[in-house]
Amino acid sequence: MPESESTLRTVPSNEILSQERRAQKSRDVRARSPENQEKRPLESVGPESKGARDTRKGKTVSTRVRKFGVGDLDHILALAERYASWDTMPTRADIEGFHSTSSEFFFVAEADKRIVGFVYGSESSPPAEVLDKWKSSKVASIEMLAVEEDFRRRGIATSLLTVLFRVFKQKGIDLVTLSVPATEIGAMRLYGKMGFEPRAYFLWKRLAT
Repeated sequence: MPESESTLRTVPSNEILSQERRAQKSRDVRARSPENQEKRPLESVGPESKGARDTRKGKTVSTRVRKFGVGDLDHILALAERYASWDTMPTRADIEGFHSTSSEFFFVAEADKRIVGFVYGSESSPPAEVLDKWKSSKVASIEMLAVEEDFRRRGIATSLLTVLFRVFKQKGIDLVTLSVPATEIGAMRLYGKMGFEPRAYFLWKRLAT
């Protein structure tokens, strides 16, 4: 008898059932193990609320989103200087101006008891004909959003934006705009997931001298 045939045998039905049960039990155990749990982003949290967690890499990070306070200025300035997307860096006077102008739209995110991100928005005042064209009654813009690099991809930016959008809606704002550099692929992906759509493109061409 050929070698391949000599290894064949009929497996009793009760043995097949036992094997299937053992395989299912093994799959259930693996599914319950921490490393196979679904990786979920931090849940959105409201101002002065706690409880969002990130358990990746075996570390639990509690976060909260709250309103900006004057004592946060140095931390926000350091984040803005490090992660500002555009060509000009915000100054201390700029951040103080943000707070004095629209403090209700200025939020920070804390993780491990330190500030790791912030968002600032403001209400816009486009002409009536623009509002008609946009089919909007009130418009706001996101002026600045930054999250410390080591804390990205944990849902912190989403939490900040969610809280800001909630406050916008409470103020009767029904349209939000923002500008983002074309090189910020991750930011554009985030904004796309949150429902933003392209409205215009800012282009440039360098002329030879």
